[in-house]
Amino acid sequence: VGFITFMSGAGGTGSGLGSVVSEALREEYTKKYRLNQLIWPHQSSRDVIIQDYNLIFTLAALYRSTDGILAIQNDHVHSICSRVLGMKDFSLPEMNQVIAHLLGSVFQPNQDIEWSRRSANCRPTNTPISDIVSHLCLDPSYKLLGVRGVPLIRPEVHAYSSFLWEPLIKTLRQMSVTNSPIDLGLDWSFSKT
Repeated sequence: VGFITFMSGAGGTGSGLGSVVSEALREEYTKKYRLNQLIWPHQSSRDVIIQDYNLIFTLAALYRSTDGILAIQNDHVHSICSRVLGMKDFSLPEMNQVIAHLLGSVFQPNQDIEWSRRSANCRPTNTPISDIVSHLCLDPSYKLLGVRGVPLIRPEVHAYSSFLWEPLIKTLRQMSVTNSPIDLGLDWSFSKT
């Protein structure tokens, strides 16, 4: 059990109030896990001239007050909307839908493998915040997490698609190695050994 807060890092209420709320949660609930979902501002266009400073101050406050930070970059969401989903004109609701899809893949119920080995009745379990933090943020210095998802395809193509785990995991690994937000046009020549 724990807390997850959703906020923006560009400035204004999201970064300022979100940081204060995170610090208050840390002080009040010392034994609960705290996870922040932070929307990283656009790097290609500056909506607020001081957004880089706001982001730095927000990250500093969150590193002191939270156990993990799930960062989703606006530029990556923009790329998913335009290049993968083929949207020409999209606005905040469409971008929020993509963000919700990415977060849904993180917090969706999963199968408890240990329990399923002992029982024939496999039931999905929730992914507690404590599991995410304890498995992905082992060192208190490494709290910043990125979110990637595959397959990212247009809804009208779903009926004609089938997916296997091995190629999906290989694609996710390559996206991570090349720091690509989408699986289109991946550089397969680059690898880390």
